[in-house]
Amino acid sequence: MQRKSKQQEENGVITQYYPMLLRPINVSWLTPIRLSFLLAIVCIPVSAIMGMPIATVLVLCYEVGVINYIVGRQRKELQNLRPVLTCNDVTFSEYLHSLTHHPAYLIAISWLLGPLITIVVNYNSPTIVALRQGGAFTPGVLWGFATTFLVWSITIQVSLVLGRNSLLFSRLGAGETRIDLIDLGSLTPYARVGIRNIVIFAGAFTILPLALLSDPGHLQGIVISLTITLPIAFVLLLLPVYNVKEKIRLAKEAEEHLIMRGLQGDKSALEDLAIEVGPEGMSVSGLVMYRQMVQSISEWPVDAPGVIRFCLYVIIPILAWIGASVVDRLIFEVL
Repeated sequence: MQRKSKQQEENGVITQYYPMLLRPINVSWLTPIRLSFLLAIVCIPVSAIMGMPIATVLVLCYEVGVINYIVGRQRKELQNLRPVLTCNDVTFSEYLHSLTHHPAYLIAISWLLGPLITIVVNYNSPTIVALRQGGAFTPGVLWGFATTFLVWSITIQVSLVLGRNSLLFSRLGAGETRIDLIDLGSLTPYARVGIRNIVIFAGAFTILPLALLSDPGHLQGIVISLTITLPIAFVLLLLPVYNVKEKIRLAKEAEEHLIMRGLQGDKSALEDLAIEVGPEGMSVSGLVMYRQMVQSISEWPVDAPGVIRFCLYVIIPILAWIGASVVDRLIFEVL
């Protein structure tokens, strides 16, 4: 199921594995959309035949496809960051490798916690309540438990993978990234990594109203699910970009300090500015204008497309819940 890395084979230490969940990244024809579609073709008809909600299998298909999309994009963003990273090529290759290879215990944790969270979240669901009251354990119930277990196991595994990858970007932002205040556009991959992390949660939150519409008894499980996943989504949004944001802030403070020294007559300070001042230095008015420009620089390396993408990821789930509420009210009034 998992592949040992070449470096670990040479060192005789086995710590990093290639999870099955991420294997489709290296299959050229199996794009994330195709992967989700193939899973949906198999799972949705079975759920319909078994009389179980299709929302669960939709979340499953979505998660499997989107994690391959996100990690694939993380690899591209890391490559985009290569010009501003101070590490050597060997270390950079190890960083790139670690985005898809993870400790075995993380994978084991996801499969161990999946059944536990399945029971906790769905303990008061109509299906489990019926079983506690002596209901039959039908194939449909078994299928429902199996798909819910897979959803939670994969959700945990996805969160751990994204968390570990985000920590890598966080460490790079804190220690191995050159800050050029004149060209902060090269740092936007950090923000894009954080924004894309919430795609998996935004999509799942959009699908959840389907489960509520099929049976209001799922409300408690949905609330518990949101309580668990929303804090994780928030952390994964900020984790990749926060350290580089702090590094930009410190760079701005250092640049302003040099400007103030220059304004006070210390010409040697001008040699260390991020801009070329020329052999004759810079005038007082020029230093004042440059200081204003430095102060206006945003500490968050987010571009306009990133802001738009983030707003969409937040708005779409909200609209889905509003739409579900409207449909539910219309059905209630009609009936």
